[in-house]
Amino acid sequence: MQCRYHFDVVTSDLRGAGTDAAVTLELCGPGPGACAGRWVLDRPGAFGRGQTDSFTVEGAGLSSIASLKVALQVTQKSPSWHLEHVVCTVLEGKEGTPGRKYYFAADR
Repeated sequence: MQCRYHFDVVTSDLRGAGTDAAVTLELCGPGPGACAGRWVLDRPGAFGRGQTDSFTVEGAGLSSIASLKVALQVTQKSPSWHLEHVVCTVLEGKEGTPGRKYYFAADR
């Protein structure tokens, strides 16, 4: 079953925190191989210092959400990035009630 997920990606408001690199998110459930999908987020002007960027994606339904993997696709001039946190909201699908939010702290 396909689900829709909404991500709010918050870049820290520290000097040099922003990046122009693409960001990859991978949302995983419990157990090996239980992932909703892997998405490359690449939009001009995204992930700037002190900025919140929002993305809605579709992926496989999970029985529960256990982790979020975040990686940079370093190909641009400014590859460093300081991620504050990510909030994932289940919009519709298998995992719980629509509107359920998951907070993933990063601070790095």
